[in-house]
Amino acid sequence: MFRVLILIVAVSATVITCLPMVNDEKTLDKPGYCHFRDFYIKEGEQKPAPIGECSIIKCVIGQPNLINITISPCDLPTIRPGCCLSMYDYTKQYPACCPQEVCLLN
Repeated sequence: MFRVLILIVAVSATVITCLPMVNDEKTLDKPGYCHFRDFYIKEGEQKPAPIGECSIIKCVIGQPNLINITISPCDLPTIRPGCCLSMYDYTKQYPACCPQEVCLLN
């Protein structure tokens, strides 16, 4: 059961989340942009999420009156034997907040 749990966590860390959103007055004022919280993202571009979230946000405008905001987490590096992953650093913005490989000297 422990092995299954690790697999599920590893797979879910790489899943991209899509949030369909209806255009609001703010996006109608700026055609070609997605409005996410307090900022705008141009269609087809991506922007780091606010500090504390450690992800990248991408704007995709699909059907009329529908905006897709894609939130992608960090890509986790391959870990060599004798090394481990650091923790997320939520005091920094993406990608500096992402875990890094840490190797201890013997």
